[in-house]
Amino acid sequence: MLINLVKIILSAVSGLLISFLNQYQTLTILVLLAAFIDIVTGFMQAKINKNIESKKMSNGLWKKCSIFVCLFFGYFLDLVVGYLAENKLPFSLDVGLPLGSIIGGYIIINECISICENLYKCGVPIPKFIIQSFNVSKEKMDESEEDTK
Repeated sequence: MLINLVKIILSAVSGLLISFLNQYQTLTILVLLAAFIDIVTGFMQAKINKNIESKKMSNGLWKKCSIFVCLFFGYFLDLVVGYLAENKLPFSLDVGLPLGSIIGGYIIINECISICENLYKCGVPIPKFIIQSFNVSKEKMDESEEDTK
């Protein structure tokens, strides 16, 4: 009985999740891939530098989980803004901000910076223009964030 209930709940949740992520499929895969590469390169640099700490790795995994919560929150905001824009409101809401995409892009850039740092700590020569381009992208995002405050 309990197993059937769990199967029903998991089926419903996975069906809703697949339907929900259909619009964001590519972005979600890119964020997952960037996070996975960051985890692998982080583990590699820790192993090479003999700096493996379970507490640090545990905190890093929880940080990755929070990144995905943030990404899904952005998707949720997209849905809410879209819903409000489509329904009759006493005020006009002509906002078409792709908040999920903005958050996803920001996460990918941060993950790429972390991957470059990890590879550098592994001894892999990273061209400066690559690191600078990621840093410039992050700075521009941070500047636009400060402008909205």
